[in-house]
Amino acid sequence: MRGQTLGALYLRHSQTELAHKAFSEAKRLDPDSPASWTGLARALAQHGEWTDAMFTYKQSLQLDPTQPLALLGYASTVARMLGSNEADSAAMSTDVHTALAAVSQYLHAIPDAPEAHNLAGIFYQALSLPQPAMAACTVSKSVMSPKRSSAAAGAGPTFR
Repeated sequence: MRGQTLGALYLRHSQTELAHKAFSEAKRLDPDSPASWTGLARALAQHGEWTDAMFTYKQSLQLDPTQPLALLGYASTVARMLGSNEADSAAMSTDVHTALAAVSQYLHAIPDAPEAHNLAGIFYQALSLPQPAMAACTVSKSVMSPKRSSAAAGAGPTFR
């Protein structure tokens, strides 16, 4: 637990190498801790090590497939890899499907997350499904739009 807390502090201050060490030690001490694996994956992703981050997120999700941070992190990493030279097109097809499932699960838990709707749009586009891609981006835009309050709409009290 201490390694996870230390790793999270290092990540917050963009000290990815120290975060990597802290989460690696936490994972060594408790290899069944999804939080240690997720933290390590976040450190790898922030350091630009996309392939290793993706693998580590998968390990974390095998331990606990419901972790929102790991679901979104995995999907974000796959999206990053779509346009990279690291991407093997055959393997990426499977990862895109898996990432879309992860985003769907994330949205089931947190439906008002615009970044997750954007990721869904990216994956639908990668799968050559333009209609769902446009729909996901439209939902993302609507979720990001500020809600009009009743006072702003003129239904509330007016202060002078």
